[in-house]
Amino acid sequence: MNKIFGTTIIAAAFLGLSAGAQAAPISYTFEQAGFDEGAGVTGSFLAEDLDANGLVSLDDGEIFDFSLAFSGNSILQTFSLMFADLTYFVYNLDGAIGELFDDEGIEAGNGGFQYVAGPGSFFTECGQGFDCAWAGGPNAGEDAYSAGLIDVAMTSAQVPEPAAGALLLTGLLGTTLLVRRRRA
Repeated sequence: MNKIFGTTIIAAAFLGLSAGAQAAPISYTFEQAGFDEGAGVTGSFLAEDLDANGLVSLDDGEIFDFSLAFSGNSILQTFSLMFADLTYFVYNLDGAIGELFDDEGIEAGNGGFQYVAGPGSFFTECGQGFDCAWAGGPNAGEDAYSAGLIDVAMTSAQVPEPAAGALLLTGLLGTTLLVRRRRA
């Protein structure tokens, strides 16, 4: 009976440890319409709220991948930006789709093309408090604005880290060995 009680305590400890294992990053997509001549922006990012504050931020090391594509129009040609081009990124995971708050926003550029979106105080193209975006090119006059809201959607569920599965497997193996020992 003591062995069963001991095994139960060990199994409970394993379950507690696996429940506390941190989840893997989540993949998000975003899009923004409303630019002149029907142009738009689509993109994706991979993020994890490591400090559990409800925000994912580039400065906090919580953005792991990023890509963005501007579809182009007669004002500004098609362009793409990647993670290396990202200079500012803050997104609130509160679930409010289609709007950005406070200092939320995206800023990316590679010296030639730029994209900036959000109402944060860093963003002056539309004025503080306005949800909009600006895309610009390397030449004067290559500016496109959008007052359309940014739609962000989660595209994949959180996946537990392999450590949680390893803990569960270890617990099952221990239980199997205990049952075999009792039968012998």
